[in-house]
Amino acid sequence: MLKRWEGEEWKVLPQRKNDSDVWIPFLSRRRQTRPNQDEARIANLAHELAVSDVYCVMFPHKYQNGNRVLQHWDRDVDNETYTQVRYDAALSIDGKPMFLEVERGNHPILPAFDKNGDKPKFVESYYLNSLNFKIDRYVKYFQENGYKPFTVLITVEDWSMGVYDADRTVRLFTSVKELVSRYRREAHVTEITFAVALHRHVIGDKDHTPGEIHHEVMGDPFGKVWESPSHEGIVSLRDI
Repeated sequence: MLKRWEGEEWKVLPQRKNDSDVWIPFLSRRRQTRPNQDEARIANLAHELAVSDVYCVMFPHKYQNGNRVLQHWDRDVDNETYTQVRYDAALSIDGKPMFLEVERGNHPILPAFDKNGDKPKFVESYYLNSLNFKIDRYVKYFQENGYKPFTVLITVEDWSMGVYDADRTVRLFTSVKELVSRYRREAHVTEITFAVALHRHVIGDKDHTPGEIHHEVMGDPFGKVWESPSHEGIVSLRDI
């Protein structure tokens, strides 16, 4: 994450051979920006940190033989798969290919039907910014790459108002589950597994927010915290 934002948010000061490099905030060295630019930069950085949090809680988990449960993780943006789906991360668990999406309430979710029961119409720019479009890209990737099965993991927390909102997070979680359920009913999409979880159930509630189920530094990404239209009830990633 630090390397990804080097020169934007962080500056590295190389140390001697056996010492760790020192990273310092870069913002004080940049020109003054407009408030909306700073807000967008902070939101982007917060999203990057949220993705990194998922990696950090998955990485320590090992099988009894010492092998890591998380077998692969990358955020490479210079490959054809990223160009097609724009994933937040690509990973592999138990040999199964997966993609991660961290949803923080910044993308609208378009309804399936309008009040008259018809399929609603939206201007293209609004659709391209929607969570629907993000899911549609995975469906297209699936159809154009030999219908090979994969899983899309979606963690949810609402920061749309600039602060974490537990109530809005629950509503967003419900909306995301409803959205991915639509795709399970479409032809040729049954081999894409969508799994949705509250972000803080995966990484832990670092703020000790009342009502959150985790009150420790790390959550349980491989525990029963995921909901999927493909499975009944709450499941773990090993059940998928």
